Amino acid sequence: MEKLIIKAKQGDSSATEAIINEFMPLVINQAYKYKIPSYDYEDVVQHSILSIIKAIQIYEIGDTSFISFVSKIVKNNNVNLLLSKMKHNREVQRQEILDGSADNYLFTLEDEVIAWDMIKSLNKAINKLNDVDRKIIIDFYFKRKDLKSIAAEQGVSYRQIHTLKKNAINNVKKMI
Repeated sequence: MEKLIIKAKQGDSSATEAIINEFMPLVINQAYKYKIPSYDYEDVVQHSILSIIKAIQIYEIGDTSFISFVSKIVKNNNVNLLLSKMKHNREVQRQEILDGSADNYLFTLEDEVIAWDMIKSLNKAINKLNDVDRKIIIDFYFKRKDLKSIAAEQGVSYRQIHTLKKNAINNVKKMI
């Protein structure tokens, strides 16, 4: 991972995309975790991808675990976005969403284009999955159902659904 980070810091867009692909399950999870006023799923996905790009640029190799660093940056940036929209719209959201610290961030136009391309790639990849895999991904990440209830609906064991979800995520990663 460190070699990819070094290449990405030097401007290698393929290394940046590879890192983003590794964190796509986190991006999907975050996109449905936060209901941000005037933002839809794709906007939050794009914002999360931009947060990963930001994390790549500010990460210092050897400091901490890159995985936990990226997770924290993505979560904090989504919380910041939510808080700024709440302040703007004067809406009250659940308290657990508000548990984050504020980081300022700046994104370039190139970062936004990369994030938008990744969203399109993600949507295409999900649409190319077979019906069962697509339904599992949509139910788990988009409808926020737990694996136990998905297994009950499908009439299979929890273990089978877990394996199918894992394989579906791997297939999406390969297609992106």
